[in-house]
Amino acid sequence: INGKILSITDDIDRIDPISAIVSRAEAASFQICAVCGATGELRKDRSWFRTLCERHAVDNEHDTMEMYWQLIALHVRD
Repeated sequence: INGKILSITDDIDRIDPISAIVSRAEAASFQICAVCGATGELRKDRSWFRTLCERHAVDNEHDTMEMYWQLIALHVRD
């Protein structure tokens, strides 16, 4: 445009604000415990990857898909 080469990554906020919001939320999800919302980190030592805080990383109660979907259902109702 007007002799300039633009890249979609140059200004994603201006080009597509929804994608920018989703991208920020995805990035934050790698640092927020899926159980309690505290600061956490992505754990890859389980049957499936989860972002958990130190407390919930040692608590295997939250390591099942069934428990995960129950937690999601609780948050959706709020």
